[in-house]
Formats: sequence, structure tokens, C-alpha cells
Amino acid sequence: MAGFGEVLHRWALECPGDVAFTFLGARDGEDICWTYGELDRRARRIAAALAPFDGSVLLIQPTGPEFVEALFGCLYAGRPAIPTYPPHPLNPRPTLQRLRKIVADARPGVVAVSAHLAAAVDSLRDDIPELAHTPRIVSDRVIGSSPETEHDGPSLSAPNPDVGPDDLAVLQYTSGSTGDPRGVMLTHGNLLANTAFIGRGFELTRASRAVTWLPPYHDMGLIGGLLQPVLAGLPCTVLATLDFLKRPVRWLQAIAQTKATISGGPNFAYELCANRIKEEDSRDLDLRSWILAYNASEPINPAVLQRFAERFRDNGFRPEAFYPCYGLAESTLAVTLDRVGRPPVVEKVDRGALSEGRFVRAGAHARGEALLVSSGRADPEHECIVVDPESLRPVASGAVGEIWARGPSVALGYLNREEETRTTFGARLATGEGPFLRTGDLGAMIDGELFITGRIKDVIILRGRNHAPQDIEAAVASSHPILRPSGGAAFAVQEQGEERLIIVQEVESAKALDTTAVMRAIRRAVAAVSDLQPTAIVLIRWGQLPKTTSGKVQRQACRSMFVQGTLEAVAEWRSPRVPLLSSSSSSASSSSASSSSASSSSASAGPRDERGEGEARWAHRSVAVEALDNAAEGGGP
Repeated sequence: MAGFGEVLHRWALECPGDVAFTFLGARDGEDICWTYGELDRRARRIAAALAPFDGSVLLIQPTGPEFVEALFGCLYAGRPAIPTYPPHPLNPRPTLQRLRKIVADARPGVVAVSAHLAAAVDSLRDDIPELAHTPRIVSDRVIGSSPETEHDGPSLSAPNPDVGPDDLAVLQYTSGSTGDPRGVMLTHGNLLANTAFIGRGFELTRASRAVTWLPPYHDMGLIGGLLQPVLAGLPCTVLATLDFLKRPVRWLQAIAQTKATISGGPNFAYELCANRIKEEDSRDLDLRSWILAYNASEPINPAVLQRFAERFRDNGFRPEAFYPCYGLAESTLAVTLDRVGRPPVVEKVDRGALSEGRFVRAGAHARGEALLVSSGRADPEHECIVVDPESLRPVASGAVGEIWARGPSVALGYLNREEETRTTFGARLATGEGPFLRTGDLGAMIDGELFITGRIKDVIILRGRNHAPQDIEAAVASSHPILRPSGGAAFAVQEQGEERLIIVQEVESAKALDTTAVMRAIRRAVAAVSDLQPTAIVLIRWGQLPKTTSGKVQRQACRSMFVQGTLEAVAEWRSPRVPLLSSSSSSASSSSASSSSASSSSASAGPRDERGEGEARWAHRSVAVEALDNAAEGGGP
């Protein structure tokens, strides 16, 4: 097939009455069910509406049916789609900066917006002047609001026949975990190659059933959540992301009710379910149909997998259903995939050797231990190697280096960034072999299995040793029950010619915060896992930690906020031996844990339900919202 739109059109011709998507509670609380024939008709209508315009199409759509029909309308028309997090109808300002950067970079030829977001987009036109001069279609009005009118008017008879595999299909803006969002140029050939790779790895058939709650604005939700099921011709149930974040049990209920065989998400999703779902809410869940629970987009924590498996064992969940994988937007989605039906491969490695760039299984004399999970292998049509980033030579088995990839899934490059495209997508080995995609991620290859160890830009180098920030962050988060899981950042700043370790961590609530006990627990945890002592610890409220739209911690952004003094601390601790120039906006004592800082911050805020307010902030960042934009960046299906 030349274009991805042909995939849907083929199913519409062969089995028009088969279910393609079911959107839970999408119409006034009622489910919406579309067959392949119905989605085909809707896509052709939107493609016809796009025909008079030139250029790419900025999709400003909510998660759900509006996004899906607009996306396939673009694929049918042969017009590059630009998925972006939509502004909230009542508060469009939080997404302003990202949307402004995308519009300025991509310069779309037309905006496809849903009716209920049109007013919110209009309110941003003064801040984003380009929007005021860009043609717009209201996609759901093109379709019509009722069965009696939705097929009236012009439509295309089939997808644009001039679309080829080398034509641009999607501009996928990365999450910006280490910088500004960049537009990854994905072709129709990229989409077809990567979804075919995933289909082989997942062993999908038309008897498979999928459930997705992932935001469709980045690689895992877009490629794995929406396009992959259509390639395989299987039914997919879509749960609104915010519904999952508000009540995680809804995800598992959707799997049980539809007898889904495949679903997944980042590590935090499994952690959220294990920690937040009550026994009485899960008592009747039957998860025996769930045979593939993919996990990617952020470091995979074996302890979380174990807790989830134990928590839902009586509901029929099997540990061998876990399916770790690795990928990133620059490779469309997947780079490596696990094997179906085997438990995750977990290696206990020597933490000291790992800090020196060596993957050594922990023995009796190990200098600390770390647990790493295999992310599987590349398939025969793609290549994944580990390279010394300085010598540009492949490293020996068991050595840590940068992960490089090549194959038909690797994107064309970054829009309007020629130098970055050459550096990232045009890498060559010292022998001249290439080009390869430089992922910026660190890992080791053991017996053909890829183990992710971190990101080059995030590695903390202290006393001549490398320290993985995620190990320190995990130890901190588990050191005291008031600390928020997956809510911390560890990074280094330079003071007086030396690198200093800084910890920023969210708390579940600032009420009744025993600052002294929490700070002591954090310092002990850091020392146990790294033989280091932090120079500063900053506690912040739930939802304040900067994250990407895919839920990954933006350590560099957090570091900048610390240095600039813009973190809103509820409490701080500073080493009395090292005076730091940096301070947060709620400055604490430099010599001890400052309970006065905590109390003054809480008092100034007034009475509040901090847990609910934090969750609302985090949920908005996640969907429209942002607890989820490139796994990675370590992404993956």
C-alpha cells in the first residue's frame, strides 16, 4: 500500500459492518460505535472539506471520535496532520506556549477544530496571530450532528491516489523532555512500516481486541493506540484519558467488559492502578482476556510490575502478560519489542559498575544493586545497536553506550531544523556506515536484548562517576509515604566549581508535613542508592513538577527552575556545609529543613483540597492535558 489511508479504505470495502472503534461515554455519557464503513465515510467527508486548502492540517481536537475522524480525513486527503494538545474550553491559557511554538514552526495551511473548541481557539488569536489568518474547518459540522445529515454533501470516493509512501503523513511534535518541541516528519511509509513491526511483535490477529486511554497527540497514543488497530483490522475501545486519570479502575473495567487482549501505557499507569484502585471497586473485574500489557514511554520499574501483578492476581491478571518495549517519536514509535507470553526479563546489576559504563550482574561483592528490565529486540527489518558516543564505534556486549537505530520506521528528520536533522538522523559510525538515528538514550545490549539505562543529557556525573537520575528518584519517592510516586527529579548544578546533587520532589499533601522526618528519609535513601548526599532538597506540591506530555520528567526544565528560583517550594533543606547560590521562590533555611517554609506556603494558599487540586493540575497536563508526549525520549508502544 502506498498510503495509510488505503488501510482503512480496504477494511471498509472488505468488511464495512465490522466494528472499528467504540468511544466510551462520548455522546452525553452514551457510547459511540463506528464500523469501518462508517469511519471511511466520515474520513472521506473531511478529506473533501480539506481539498480546497494547501499545506498541513493543525488538528485541534479532543480525545475521542472528533480526533479520529479528523486524523483519517487528513490521511485520506494526503495532507500532513499535526496533532496537538487542545486548549481547555474554559481555560485555554496553559497550552498557549506550546501551541504558539508549533504554529510558528509548522505554519499549517488549515486548522481542523471541533465545534466545542472553536471559541477557545478564537480566544488565542491575539496571542497567536497566525491563527487569525489561517483558514479553518469545523470538522464535526462538516460531518453533521445526526445520522440523518451526516452523509449529506460532497465526499471523496476513495483516498487520494497520488499519495505515496515517501509523502509526509504526520508532523509529530516531540514532548520536549530535553528542549523545545520539534516536529518529527513521518511519512506514510514510516507509519506502515512501524505499525507492521508492532503487529508482528504483538502477534495481532483480527480476533484481537484493543483498549486505549492514551492521548492521541503523541507517538504511543497516536500510532499504538489508534493506527495500529486499524492496520490489524481489529476493534478498539477508546476511553477518554481524563476518565482514566480521574478513576483508573475505568481502564481495567473497559478491558474486562470488552474482553480486550491488548492494552497498555507508561509505567505510571500501572503504578496508579496498583496504588489507587480500591478492593471494592475491583472485586468483580475479570482480566483473564488481557494477554499483552505493553509498558513503555518511561523507565520501567520492576517493583511496580510486581505490585500490579500481585494486586490484580485474583482478577486473573498474569505476570507474563507484561510486555516491555522501547521507542521514540523519531522512529515513529517502536524500536524494540518483547516477546509475547514470557515474563519480563529483569536483571540485577552492579550499580557501581553501571556508573562506570558497564553492565555487570550483581554478585556477592557488588557495589550496590539496580534492577533493569529488558525492552526486547529489534525485528529483522530494523537495526538497533549500542555505540560509544565519542569514538563512534559499537561497544562490546555488556557495555553501556548510546542507542542508535535505522530502518524504514526512522523519520525523515525535524521540520525546519537542518542541522539537528543531520546530527540526529544522519549519524555514521567511525567506519562510515550509516546513516543511523541517534536516540540520545543510553543502554546496553545483552544476548540481543536491549536494557535502557538513561538519557545522555540527564546523567548525573559526580566524583567522576555516572549516576542514573531515575534510580535516585525512585529511592526518594519510596522513602516516605507522603512523597508522590513518579513525582521527583534528581539533577546536578555547578557551584563553586563543583557539581552538586539537587532533589526536587512532590508531596501528596503539605498538610501536617513532618518536614524533618521527610528530609531525613530522603537523605538516607539517596545515600543508600548512590553513596551521595544531596546539597539541596526542595519539596513541592502535587502537579508542580515539570513533565512532558508523555509523563516524562523534564529534569533540565526543573534544573532551570531551581537555578532561577522559580520553584514554589512547600519546604526546603540545604546542606549547612555547602552554601548554594540557587534558591527557590519559597526560600528555606540553608542549614536545616525549614518547617517555617512549609507552614508559610500553606498559610498563604488558604484552605484547599490539595490532593484534588494537584490531581486536576496533573490531569490537565496529561490530556489536554499532559500526563503524557514521547516515551521516551524512551517512548514506545
